[in-house]
Amino acid sequence: MILDAGYVFDKVAKERANRGGRNYWWAYMAEVLSCMGLTAKPIPPDGLAGRLDGISVLFLDGMDASHLLLELEAWVENGGTLVGCNTEGLDRIFGNALATLMEQPGDEFSVSGYFHLKEGRFTAGVHSPLHPEAPLIAVSRLRLVKPISSAEIGTDGENAYITARSCGGGWAFYFGFDVAQTFWAIQQGRPVDGDYDGDGYWRTSDASVIGNNEPEVAYTDELLFLLQNFVGVQPFPMIHQLPPKGGRVPDFVLYYAGDDEGEGGIQVPASAFMASRGLPYHINAMPKGGRFAITPDEEDLLRKRGTELSLHFDFMEGFAHPGGFSEEDVKRQADLYVRRFGSAPVCANTHWWRWCGWAEPAIWMAEAGIMADNSFAHRRSPPLDPRNTVGFSFGTSFPHFFWSNFRRGNERIDFLELPVTSYEVGYSFSWEGLDEGTVDVPQLRKALLLAKHYGATMCMFYHPVYLARVPSCRRCVDELLSIARSEGLEVLHLGADEVVAWWTSRSRARIEGARFEGGVLKFKSSCSYEDGLIAKIPIGDREPLGLGARGKVVEKFGNRWLLLPIPPGENEISVHLGQGD
Repeated sequence: MILDAGYVFDKVAKERANRGGRNYWWAYMAEVLSCMGLTAKPIPPDGLAGRLDGISVLFLDGMDASHLLLELEAWVENGGTLVGCNTEGLDRIFGNALATLMEQPGDEFSVSGYFHLKEGRFTAGVHSPLHPEAPLIAVSRLRLVKPISSAEIGTDGENAYITARSCGGGWAFYFGFDVAQTFWAIQQGRPVDGDYDGDGYWRTSDASVIGNNEPEVAYTDELLFLLQNFVGVQPFPMIHQLPPKGGRVPDFVLYYAGDDEGEGGIQVPASAFMASRGLPYHINAMPKGGRFAITPDEEDLLRKRGTELSLHFDFMEGFAHPGGFSEEDVKRQADLYVRRFGSAPVCANTHWWRWCGWAEPAIWMAEAGIMADNSFAHRRSPPLDPRNTVGFSFGTSFPHFFWSNFRRGNERIDFLELPVTSYEVGYSFSWEGLDEGTVDVPQLRKALLLAKHYGATMCMFYHPVYLARVPSCRRCVDELLSIARSEGLEVLHLGADEVVAWWTSRSRARIEGARFEGGVLKFKSSCSYEDGLIAKIPIGDREPLGLGARGKVVEKFGNRWLLLPIPPGENEISVHLGQGD
């Protein structure tokens, strides 16, 4: 069995949409599949007929594929996995009948539908353990169906949003909405061209499209895991979202960052505390009056300690509010940082999480040599400073690349967003009574529960001023580590720059040439990250043989997965999979 994936990509439709001043939303499917860790090739619509034998998984957009009905039907029956999103003309394969068509109620960033996952083989444990009653959301035109010979996976109680059908030796999965548009709109948000939340400023919170829906639900991550399970009906090797460390497989990543707000005397003690706990730390330095608070001697000490230093853009002081900032504003502060610290920042962020436009600040920062941003807020505003809270206001904990609008051809920008997910979580205090501050153990447990459930890359945002001067903040970090130890959690602790290094390498890594024959899975991997990657292999009821201590079998979201650390460089891998009892 050849294990190769493809997705339809209509370059002509993309160019036509862009010329007409519209986004070609399906372009973002490349980002979705990359986040899943699936190496997939784009296929033009006219390249499908007669060429299906070389692929085993195929993703279709809202095209009319009726002319391919018989060929795709035979391909699925012979073992192919078909995933359609608003696809026309293939209802017979999907086992559905069209129920209704619904346009988005507002613009292209408006929520168009709400649905719940039905518990079953593909959805087991996927949905939020904290908010099981909260629906998932779609952000696109809807093409909803009635199941005829399919199983309902996602429903609003009247019509099906997602279905699954076993067909001969293969499977046909259907989404009644545009998965790519839903991911793109939620994760990158809407353009910040107004003060949508009314807090008086243009901030990343204005970009969030989830509205009043529950922010502690990772909307796109749950859809990602569902897609992963669909692909996982075959032993298709993917790249895990988490990196290995010393050959170990972590349960999740926690990474630590904070802003110095241009205040002196706090960076060294904050860094010292984190280092004393064996934790990495990332400090974003903000210029005030053209100067940074970190002295050269402090910089030397911080760098020797391994503390990451970066830039905290200030688009608050001297700027009109509500309103934006310019490319020149970005360049001026980035140049100031380079002159002071000798190199461009890796992962920067903005004071008060300021933003404007859609991907424009990402483009400006990338042109200044910066690789990532860490400003997309975990919660909507107000409150202006949502402390001691956890959230996925942009649907995910995972880094993701920005994509440009139609004016720039809907292309991927080589610049990452690392969304904030956990902000000053786990403690309270007042400056008037520092010794009376308390540790909020339930909130810490909540953060760890969500991190474990989603296998998250969780941003733990703690400002250095609080680490340096607030005892309850330091106690909260100790309690966080204590809870993780007591629960036996395998946590990989990183700084924001290291997350960027991993995710950038991961985006370029490949698992290719996979074949499964005679109980042996063979594939090739390539990865430049210094610790390599983890292959994520769905094994179902099969058992990996002869691996010894290498690899880890986990049950997650209704499937069994072999998580296999693979060293960096080029590798040829063979995994023997025997049938279980």
